[in-house]
Amino acid sequence: WGVNMRLQPLQAIVANHGLDILTKVIDKRNINANLLDDGLRKLNPKVIIPNRIKGYRETFALYMILCEKRDQLLNYLIKNKIEAKIHYPIPLHLQKAAKKLGYSKGSFPIAEYQAKSIITLPVHQFLNKKQINFMIKKITNFYS
Repeated sequence: WGVNMRLQPLQAIVANHGLDILTKVIDKRNINANLLDDGLRKLNPKVIIPNRIKGYRETFALYMILCEKRDQLLNYLIKNKIEAKIHYPIPLHLQKAAKKLGYSKGSFPIAEYQAKSIITLPVHQFLNKKQINFMIKKITNFYS
């Protein structure tokens, strides 16, 4: 269920440098996520973005949306050179490590629905507004 990891000296040097730029990285990821939210919100209910807590600052390691025809959308985005992915396609209770807990398919229907419907879009700090708008346009075109 977990790992015990220690930070090596070289990793600490890299991490220390990363802390110096962390605020800028988080700010840029939030800007990108806000652009995606604004552009994809109009596609509801085919695309559902998570509710955002007002005044809450997120870090956006992943930008996830619920979407209809998820697998078809994923293939479409990949064909259009958008690095979309499926993170966590198997809900935790159905993974091998959780077998001893005795849960089965249907035990957590919301988690199972999300595992079949969530897609992850790039939101990292190296994307520019043009690239974000390209993603929004492609997703909008897919559902048109």
